Amino acid sequence: MLRAIETLDYAIGAATQTQESVTLQAQEPATILIVDDDPISRLITRHTLMHTDYKLLEAANGEEALKLYREYAPDLLLLDALMPGMDGFEVCAQLRAQNYSTPVLMITRLEDEASVERAFEAGADDFITKPIHKAVLRHRVASIIQAYQLQQHITHLAYHDPLTNLPNRQLLIDRLTTALTQAKRSQRKLALLFIDLDNFKTVNDTLGHAQGDALLRMIAQRLIACVRESDTIARLGGDEFIILLNDIQAAEDVSRVADKLLQAISEPVCLQEHELQISGSIGIALYPGDGADAGTLLKNADIAMYQAKELGRYRFRFYASEMSQYALHRMLLVSSLHKALEEQQLFLHYQSRFNLATGQLTAVEALLRWHHPELGILLPGEFIPLAQDLSLLPRISMWALQQICMQGVAWNAERPSALRMVCNLTSQELIHPEFLTGLARVLQDTGFDSHFLEIELGNEIDPKHEPQTRQVMQQLKSQGVEFIMNDFSDGRIPLRSLAHLPLNGLKINRLFLQGTPASSINATLTRAIAGISHNLQLNLLADGIETEAQHRFLREIGCSEAQGYLFAKPCLAAQLDLKQQIAVFD
Repeated sequence: MLRAIETLDYAIGAATQTQESVTLQAQEPATILIVDDDPISRLITRHTLMHTDYKLLEAANGEEALKLYREYAPDLLLLDALMPGMDGFEVCAQLRAQNYSTPVLMITRLEDEASVERAFEAGADDFITKPIHKAVLRHRVASIIQAYQLQQHITHLAYHDPLTNLPNRQLLIDRLTTALTQAKRSQRKLALLFIDLDNFKTVNDTLGHAQGDALLRMIAQRLIACVRESDTIARLGGDEFIILLNDIQAAEDVSRVADKLLQAISEPVCLQEHELQISGSIGIALYPGDGADAGTLLKNADIAMYQAKELGRYRFRFYASEMSQYALHRMLLVSSLHKALEEQQLFLHYQSRFNLATGQLTAVEALLRWHHPELGILLPGEFIPLAQDLSLLPRISMWALQQICMQGVAWNAERPSALRMVCNLTSQELIHPEFLTGLARVLQDTGFDSHFLEIELGNEIDPKHEPQTRQVMQQLKSQGVEFIMNDFSDGRIPLRSLAHLPLNGLKINRLFLQGTPASSINATLTRAIAGISHNLQLNLLADGIETEAQHRFLREIGCSEAQGYLFAKPCLAAQLDLKQQIAVFD
């Protein structure tokens, strides 16, 4: 794995020598902080990099380095390991303890294994020994910065709406959660405004989706002009926008902002020589009166928005407790979820996965569903968080694994070659104290061979729990269980962590398969991810394949397996045709 890390620079460099490299080069010059107590060493390093486009900063000790880091937020630290006072190891450890992910290249005269191990334990991404070879340093710096900028770009795409470039739901939740923590600490107020355009569907139906998209971009720019830089504007999808107003003094201030937003939205818009008059409805929830957490505030702002719509166009409404049926809905789910297992309301859909080289069926992924007696079919996102709050998730996970393994035994008895069964789990489920014993009991009871069990992990691994997660994964991998990192490409897991986890493969986020042209930015990023996967000797998988163009592109970049509506839709076990050995390929 260490060799894979050493070749990662080359992988990313080779994978991004296309449109993405041009994009990254067009960014602001990267900032490098050189930290060394020896002025001669700093001079040599500065001279080595002086003819590049980098902005260079210097610090003579650890304390000064931390101060400059907080002031300038550099893209790379060249950090001398041995310095008087606070040495490089401690500087690196402090940055990682504060969740800073900036790459660190440790520079040292020490080449013993203990020093190298200490550098990596402190959080360094790489190290280089003195005396410094200039060409090696220049190449190493360029590779690390390019990898970092690529990951930053991937993260930006994962946290921003591709149409308007506004923050998406995930980034909004992150910022709202942070704002709530700060508001609670300082006893300040904030407001959440839920904006929905009135009759937007009519624009799409009459002028087409392209013009509808153009309208959304115009509205986004108008909203930006109405608020402060410290506020957040996000697009949830469709014609829904959210605005987070920090540090408000009174509800009257929010009313003035809402009026300003409605006026901006209602300004005439010209599309295809048609002048349109657009209006919007706004629902407002205030902290602390209308909710103490992100979910409650969003829900209550949404409820208030629908109340505003009922009053007619061009309206805003503040949330009032009598509006909400949320508590009743939650109580219904809580009481029902306890009975869901006993009354067999939970069930599994299965979706086939195929080898893209041969077309052969290789695996089947299990997808959890809840057939609620009153609410109909519910997806995991609608009840799994609640199950976690109620401490029911371990029971549900074990039930799902039991069903998956039993089904795997039945299917593999009918097949000449064994089928891998895929189960989706979170890292929190994996490190639950009873998970390993529960899984062992399931395997023993069903007789399912653990070599054909595959676990898809979400990439929300908490850095604090990474060692424990890695330990459980290693234990299961020794028994033949395979691990796939799902949605790796949204950028939430650092490359450093990726290299240290005992993974078998990476699964491309379906976001990056949007758009079929092979020259698109998504295709460029997907090629870069493929380079990372191949150089870490991990299989590359993909989800959400809907078109032949996506299929051909994935085969071209070396994707080994994929699933999606193009090949097979999710279905009940009884509806899955195991005789379908070959996918419909060109």
